Amino acid sequence: MEMVGSMSAQEAAAYAARAVADAEAAIAEAEEAAKEAEAAEADAAAAEAFAEAALKTLKGRNTSET
Repeated sequence: MEMVGSMSAQEAAAYAARAVADAEAAIAEAEEAAKEAEAAEADAAAAEAFAEAALKTLKGRNTSET
C-alpha cells in the first residue's frame, strides 16, 4: 500500500473512492447476512412450534392408549 503522503490528489481520491466502495459492499453483505439470520430464526421458531405440537400429539396418544 502506498503512503498517503506520497499520493497525488487524484490517487488519494481514487484510493478513497475504492475504500468507500469496499465499505458499501461490506455493509451490503452484512445486511444480507442479517436477513438470512432473521429468516433462519423464523424457520427455527416454526420448527420448534411444529415439534411442540408433535410432542403434544404423541403425549395425547400415549395417554389414550394406556
